[in-house]
Amino acid sequence: MKLSLLSATALTLGASTAFAGGLDRTGSPIGILFEEGNYIEFTASRTNPSLSGSDLATGGSTGDVGLSYNSYSGSMKMDINDQFSFALILSDPYGADINYPVQATSAFLGGTSVDATATALDMIGRYKFNDNVSVHGGLRVQKASADINLAGAGYGPLNGYTVSLDEQYTANAIVGAAYEIPDIAMRVALTYFSAAKFDFDGTESLGGGASNTYTVDTKLPQSINLDFQTGIAADTLLFGGIRWAEWSSTKVKTSNIYGGTDLVELPDATTYRLGVGRRFNDTWSGSLSVAYEPSNSNDLVSPLAPTNGSATVAAGLEYTRDNMKIGFGVGYTELGNAYAQTADTERAYFSGNHAVTFATRIGFYF
Repeated sequence: MKLSLLSATALTLGASTAFAGGLDRTGSPIGILFEEGNYIEFTASRTNPSLSGSDLATGGSTGDVGLSYNSYSGSMKMDINDQFSFALILSDPYGADINYPVQATSAFLGGTSVDATATALDMIGRYKFNDNVSVHGGLRVQKASADINLAGAGYGPLNGYTVSLDEQYTANAIVGAAYEIPDIAMRVALTYFSAAKFDFDGTESLGGGASNTYTVDTKLPQSINLDFQTGIAADTLLFGGIRWAEWSSTKVKTSNIYGGTDLVELPDATTYRLGVGRRFNDTWSGSLSVAYEPSNSNDLVSPLAPTNGSATVAAGLEYTRDNMKIGFGVGYTELGNAYAQTADTERAYFSGNHAVTFATRIGFYF
């Protein structure tokens, strides 16, 4: 039953990170590495944000700028022998779907949009020195692409600018270690993901005019995950973690023709999580967790990510039978208030927003 309980807590964490800092959507979990035996699972989730603000030029609404999105992942973990195991994790860890409706009440930003996606395949091996100490590491292979449109009076001479970043592949490193005390289900795991550097072929234009092709050098951030869990009573598990991601290093600039202007300004993000999992009987287990991302001291943010901090509550429930388990999770996120800015000038104020995420998972031991 320990395995069912751990999976229910993992599903709760997935529902709590779907609208995290920067472009984070999953929190890059590697918990499948610590499953016992051979295991495969599939997860699907849908996030529905409600994200609107007040245009400071007109005093009217920006409209709902946050688009709903789906996320999918598939993972497999296998034991080679008593000491060595490996896992494959296919996911879409990062993304952005923002679109400001073109309307009279959104003069500063109406028509601005971003559609950015990243898909990653994590290939991670784990070596156990003994029952207490292990190390893990491997590679993350990623592909990413993006389309950015700037529109509205807030962009001045860049009103009507568009850039498309063609799909590119790259690889970055994963390395970590864990300490466990199996008798009390205690584990502390530290995992580092190095930055993923991209050289995109970018195609830009202004107002539908002649296009220009140039190289866009950028990267998805380095990050650190610290995860922990421990039994606190019979059939009860306390779990949580801290994730830090260096989003300030993610830059997308225009070519020198348009002044080398940075289109994406994201602050670094630190997310804290804490929860409890409980086994109810031989088939059912559940969990409840909270997550908190402090707001940045500067509440001027990019119109392409118009929130500042967040607070989430999430719940998970799982049914286990024989070698199969099915889980469900839901998360509710309050999104922090922020001013969307261009040229360091406030253009719209976003407040009172939220997002709801639903997740489901099916797993098999084999």
